[in-house]
Amino acid sequence: MLVTCIDVETTGLIKNRHAPLDKQPKVIEFCAMDVNLKTGKKAKPFDVFLNPGEKLEHVITKITGITDDDLKVKTTFKNQAAKIKKICAGSDKVKAIVAHNMTFDSDMIDIELERLKMKVKWLRKICTIEQTMHLKGYRLNQQALHQELFEKKFVGAHRASGDVHALADICIELYKRGMIK
Repeated sequence: MLVTCIDVETTGLIKNRHAPLDKQPKVIEFCAMDVNLKTGKKAKPFDVFLNPGEKLEHVITKITGITDDDLKVKTTFKNQAAKIKKICAGSDKVKAIVAHNMTFDSDMIDIELERLKMKVKWLRKICTIEQTMHLKGYRLNQQALHQELFEKKFVGAHRASGDVHALADICIELYKRGMIK
C-alpha cells in the first residue's frame, strides 16, 4: 500500500476555521514523502520552505528553529500551490494521504489554497492521532507516539522534514500492526 505522508509548519495555530483568511496563519514549511507500507520503501521527500511575507513570532522560531532569515529569500506558497495541491489530491498509485494531525495539516493547506481561490479534492485522509487514540485512551503527540511504538524519541521534531520521516516509520509500524489499512 502506497501512501503519502505530509506535514506542515506554520506561523501559528488556526484561529477558528471561519475566521477571515487574513487572520489565519500561513504555511512556512511543507514536506511530503511517498511510503510503501508493505515494503517500507520511502521515496525522496519533497520539502520546501515558504516565505509567509511576514515576520515570525518568537514562539514559532523557538518551536521550529525556523527563522526569518531562513525564509526571506524562499519561494511563496502561491509559487508551490499547484504542486502541493497535486500531492494532496494523490495519484492513481497512492491510496491515502497521512498526517499526524490531519485536521490541522489539511485545514492549513485548504486555507492557503482558499487565499488563492483554489481548492483541492483530498485523497483519502488518514490521521495517526485518530488511528492510535486507543493505545493510551487519549491523543498522543508525535514524539509520544514514536516513543510508544519504538521506545525512543526521534530527532527533528517540529520541522516538516523530521516529522515526515518519523511519520513514515510510524505508518509502516502501524500497517504491520494492522492499525492502518
